[in-house]
Amino acid sequence: RDLHSFPTRRSSDLLQDHIIGLVGPFTVDKPLTFLIDRDNSPLHLLDLALIGTGPLTSSGILATGFINTNPNDTSGWPDIQLILMGLSLHQDGPRVISSLFNLEGNITEEYYRPIVGKDSFHIMSLISRPKSRGYIELRSADPYDPPIINPNYLSQAEDLDIILRGIRKVLQLVETTKAFKSINTTLSSVPFPPCADTEFKSDAYWRCYVRHYTLSVYHPVGTCSMGPRGRESDSAVVDSKLTVHGTENLRVIDASIQPQIVSSNIQAACTMIGELGADLVKARDRKSTRLNSSHITIS
Repeated sequence: RDLHSFPTRRSSDLLQDHIIGLVGPFTVDKPLTFLIDRDNSPLHLLDLALIGTGPLTSSGILATGFINTNPNDTSGWPDIQLILMGLSLHQDGPRVISSLFNLEGNITEEYYRPIVGKDSFHIMSLISRPKSRGYIELRSADPYDPPIINPNYLSQAEDLDIILRGIRKVLQLVETTKAFKSINTTLSSVPFPPCADTEFKSDAYWRCYVRHYTLSVYHPVGTCSMGPRGRESDSAVVDSKLTVHGTENLRVIDASIQPQIVSSNIQAACTMIGELGADLVKARDRKSTRLNSSHITIS
C-alpha cells in the first residue's frame, strides 16, 4: 500500500525520560575538579599515556548515589539519583553551555562568568521514576517529514516536587557535611537571571530554576512498549518475544520497548534487551534452518 494512504498515529502517552535539576555551581578552594585551562597540559597527557594517572583519567563524573527523599515512604526505594559533575568552566564555558543546553547567551554569561577559571562543580538531581509522559506523533504521512516529539517534561506536578526535594538534599549535603566543608564548598551567590525576582534559594526560586533549566540525560523509553495485546490498554506494540503485534518477522529491539523506565541509567537494560533480541532472532533462524533441512531430498 502507498504510505500516504496510512493514517497518522501517535505513540500514546508512553514516552518517558530521566530529567535533572542541575544544582550549582558550587566553588571549592582546592584543585579537585577538572579545569581545562589548567589540567589539559602536556605533562598531564604524559601522566595519562605513561602511567594512567592524573586529571585526564577522569570523565568528570566523580560520584553518584541513590536516595529516598520522601519522608512518608518507608519502603526505602530511592526516588532520586544524585550525580556529582566535577567539571569547572573554562573561558569559553558560558558560550558552550548556552549552545549545549539551548539557553540564551546573556543568561549563561551573567550566571556563569563569575566562576569561570575557578574549581567548581554541579550536582545533578535526577528523578528516577518520573510520572510525566510524552509522545511521538507522525507529523504527516510523508516518511521524510520529521515526527513531532513532545516529552511533556514536568507535566505532572509530583515530578517537580521530587526534583525539589533532591535539590534540598544536595544543599543539605554541601552545607552541613564535613567532607564538603573541608574544601570550603560554596554555592554561587549569583541567582539564575530568569528567577532573580524570587527569593534566592527559596522553594519558589528552585521551582522557577528547574522550569527554566531542566535537562534530559537522554534516556527516552516506552514508545514501543512491550505487553499483551488488548489487556488494560491497546498501547502495547511488541510481545514478550519483541515481535510487533500482528506481524511475524518484525521486531523492535531497543530501549523503546520498556513499559516503565528503570530507576537508573538505562544502558544495562538496553544491553539485556539487545542480548535477548539477538538470542530470539538466532533461535528463529535455527528453527527455520531445521525446518528447511527436513524438506531436502538427496537423490
